[in-house]
Amino acid sequence: MKFLLLALLLIPLRGIAQGSPDPTMQNVVAKIQARNYVGAVEDCNRAIAGGRGPNLYMYYVNRGIAKAHLRDIPGARNDYDRAIALKPDAEDAFLQRAMLFRQMNMNDSAFLDFSQAIHVNPRNSATYEQRAELDFDMHKYPEALSDYDQAVLRDPQNVVLYGKRGRLKYLLKDFDAAIEDYTRALQIQPDGGEWYFFRGLCKSLKTPAEFVADACYDFNKAKEMGYNLERTGVDSYCDFDHYER
Repeated sequence: MKFLLLALLLIPLRGIAQGSPDPTMQNVVAKIQARNYVGAVEDCNRAIAGGRGPNLYMYYVNRGIAKAHLRDIPGARNDYDRAIALKPDAEDAFLQRAMLFRQMNMNDSAFLDFSQAIHVNPRNSATYEQRAELDFDMHKYPEALSDYDQAVLRDPQNVVLYGKRGRLKYLLKDFDAAIEDYTRALQIQPDGGEWYFFRGLCKSLKTPAEFVADACYDFNKAKEMGYNLERTGVDSYCDFDHYER
């Protein structure tokens, strides 16, 4: 559930909220952002009843978002379906319906909707990221890696993407490639304690005689950055009190 609600807040509001000449639409989005979901539904109901021209599909998308937050899952799905019927290239509707399908454990349907959103707008790195997460959950690791590659290609300064791709490479035991991703993440976010930790973890799993010093350096930096090393086993791997690089 946490994944769904976070995605609902981050993905659709960019395109719908910004620069809309429709004051009613602006009010709807403001209410969603303020978590006044009942008010947003009521505003959408009035707008839909009035047949709001070319923006009509947007009201269905926003009403679906509000209904999803209100746990009206069938109502949200119906609104996304109607938005897509009105506008077959409605990227936001495909994204929202995909995330709704994820909540419903309908992963195959979610994959199709993410793919359709990518077909509509192949420039959106966030959609590739979302599909990569779905690929990962479905244990389709090569596909997930490919989608992360596409997301990074479109948003090369997104530190989270390097972290997620590094995690996948770590799980695939491609430690050298994972180290490269965590190094890139640290170039973007030098105080990222978690990137130091996971880079150190990858190094510790290589030949210990060669990389123990480098691994402990990273673990030490992670500790300096405030990353919680408790229950990680790092203290037994490195003697921080006497360690020097």
